[in-house]
Amino acid sequence: YSCQCDEGFAGDLCEIMLCHDFFCFGSFSVCENTLQGPLCHCERGRTGSNCELFKGESAPWSKCGNSTFCESSFQNGKCDEVCNNAECLFDGNDCQPEHS
Repeated sequence: YSCQCDEGFAGDLCEIMLCHDFFCFGSFSVCENTLQGPLCHCERGRTGSNCELFKGESAPWSKCGNSTFCESSFQNGKCDEVCNNAECLFDGNDCQPEHS
């Protein structure tokens, strides 16, 4: 047998997530596909696993309207609509930003 992976996944069992356009925050941050999944190389002044924080920030969800819920659901692999906005970093990249 062989698996046909959905877009954005690779590996024998589609177990490896690949980089996508909005995985790493920051115009000059770079996403690298690795065997463990995407790895962000953050642009100067950004930090966090997805370059979601500016240096000195502690939590991206602190600016969310529903910060307690968004903190607990951040990067849980499910798009939680209440956190699907730029202030909540599109639920930690669980949601795709809307294109204009």
